[in-house]
Amino acid sequence: MAWQPLAVREECARTGCSPQVMAFLTLVNIYVSHSNDRLFDNNQNLEDSSSSYDFVIVGAGSAGCVLANRLSEIEDWKILLIEAGNEEPLASDIPGFSMERSSIDYGYTTEPEPVACPEACGLTNNRCPYPRGKVMGGSSSINGMWYARGSRYDYDEWANLTGDPDWSYQAVLPYFKKSEDLRVKKVLKEHPEAHGSGGYQTVDYFPYEDNNSRLIFDAFRDMGLNEVEYTSGDDMVGVSKLLRTTIQGSRQSTNGAFIRPIRGRRKNLTILSNAKVTKIIIDPETKRVEGVIYRRRRRIGYVYANKEVILSAGSIDSPKLLMLSGIGPADVLKESRVPQIHKLPVGSNLQDHVNVLGFGMTMSSRPQLENFRNDLAYWLSTHEGPLSSTGVMDVVAHVQTPLESRAGIADMQVHVFGQLTQREDEPKSKVNLYMPFAYYNWANMGVVLLKPRSRGSVKLSKTSPEASAPRISPNYFTDPDDKQHMIAGLRMMRGIFETETFKKAGLKLLNMQGCDQQLDKNEDEYFDCVIRRHSGTVYHPVGTCKMGREDDETAVVDTKLKVRGLKALRVVDASIMPSIIRGNTNAPTIMIAERASDLIKLEWLSS
Repeated sequence: MAWQPLAVREECARTGCSPQVMAFLTLVNIYVSHSNDRLFDNNQNLEDSSSSYDFVIVGAGSAGCVLANRLSEIEDWKILLIEAGNEEPLASDIPGFSMERSSIDYGYTTEPEPVACPEACGLTNNRCPYPRGKVMGGSSSINGMWYARGSRYDYDEWANLTGDPDWSYQAVLPYFKKSEDLRVKKVLKEHPEAHGSGGYQTVDYFPYEDNNSRLIFDAFRDMGLNEVEYTSGDDMVGVSKLLRTTIQGSRQSTNGAFIRPIRGRRKNLTILSNAKVTKIIIDPETKRVEGVIYRRRRRIGYVYANKEVILSAGSIDSPKLLMLSGIGPADVLKESRVPQIHKLPVGSNLQDHVNVLGFGMTMSSRPQLENFRNDLAYWLSTHEGPLSSTGVMDVVAHVQTPLESRAGIADMQVHVFGQLTQREDEPKSKVNLYMPFAYYNWANMGVVLLKPRSRGSVKLSKTSPEASAPRISPNYFTDPDDKQHMIAGLRMMRGIFETETFKKAGLKLLNMQGCDQQLDKNEDEYFDCVIRRHSGTVYHPVGTCKMGREDDETAVVDTKLKVRGLKALRVVDASIMPSIIRGNTNAPTIMIAERASDLIKLEWLSS
């Protein structure tokens, strides 16, 4: 099936698609909606409807692709990687394209939020869009390609929370380096102890630099921020050029990094796409997991695991699958009419980074939408040009508000991104979701709370738990401390409009849709208005299958990532994080899978 954007009719009705927009969508459909991965040898046919493998990995995302690669290094092990989505399309390879609300996105939404997710974010009833990758590569195939690790203190906190020093920063650093192929020579030379080369995952800068990205960088410097290397493990407070999971001007998802180089070459690895796992098979007496049940093209199949089933379906679908299988809180399972097999706090402890788009400005890009056809042809030929980047979103600042006094620890992440709107003077007015990031006529600054205290949950649908999306409740800003940190961050970052760089460029703060006219900008109430009207997710859910000590009643897995109280079942993805890191979550998820692979090998090869 070819890739396609969804809800085009609704999107065009909302934004009034211009002839250029329609031409863009037509070209995309013709030239980049297919998948080159279809050319691989067809290894997707199981031997029969009840095949067995040594390891069954559920989910070919940021963790699952890594696991499939590393475990299949053992030639005697037979591995099945099973993915609900389709093959990764060529459209996903183009950094400038948005993959949200397309056929490779689950298109989840949150439950109504008490504070965040206003209609300005694109939905009604205080619901936020919650994109999750439904494709080979998972969310690494639809994300912003940011390579980030957070702070060394995040992993030392994991070690303290779990009582396991093997999750400390010094212990996990080798796993970050193992997967990494960093191609920025300056960073490698200055921080050789923090980075690796020769790994499967390429990390680099985009080859194309937007004309406004340097302006943004200089403005952050005007505010007193030093240039830093934010992934080195040292002081991350400062401004940096963004490192990306990109290779020669193309996105490199974990599918591209870890699966394509070995696909069809390792005969012990079977890949089954378009297969949705619906239940884990558990022996009710021994509590041993035996395999999984899946649906594929109206057919029900069974696969069995001789050694282990490993869930890598992500922070939303891993807890959903556990609960569908009767593993979870009694009250949640009861209201969804799922018989309980094993009691665990699955789906609680949801943490996510909340983002406030509080500062809009008119800012035009050099590339023109009328040249899109030429830009697309140029990218297809060279992997260069405007489509090899995400426009002005090429710089990141990590800042410390007065509420965070520890040296080197940031409590806010700040970035600027551009989009094309119908009206340049009104932020978020009829933004067309599908337009490439290189073409924009306005920009907004996103201020991200890095260490939120608020906690949410993932629960099954009450009426149709298997077929329907789960109930996602991040509960942003329900802890008062989070709002105070955000207000402090917004107050600080508003100062960018007073910098000489912004003044020379003529960049001025635009009306924030109701807040400017109602409230005094010097009062906390103004920022409270901005939070309520312009906040949403940056798509980093973690913690829903929390890792913890043996005596931690809120933990779902132990420090070896085994599901507590069950045999032959692990969870390996971002859901195991006991606390969210101060940064984007893709690279840490890859690290978790790298370490889990060694844990699995150590156990089974020594037994």
